Amino acid sequence: MYRILIVEDDKMLNSGIAAALKGEDMEFLSCYNLRTARDMPYLFVKSSVALNLS
Repeated sequence: MYRILIVEDDKMLNSGIAAALKGEDMEFLSCYNLRTARDMPYLFVKSSVALNLS
């Protein structure tokens, strides 16, 4: 199972990224700001992180 953390403040784009990458062995966790995303490493082990830092 791949776990992917998506950090994107635009909720439509965040869900669009998850939908585009959706797969049988993939699990997504969406964060809408960096502050929330910083706490995520302690909650589960991630395979990938997608960030938008602009």
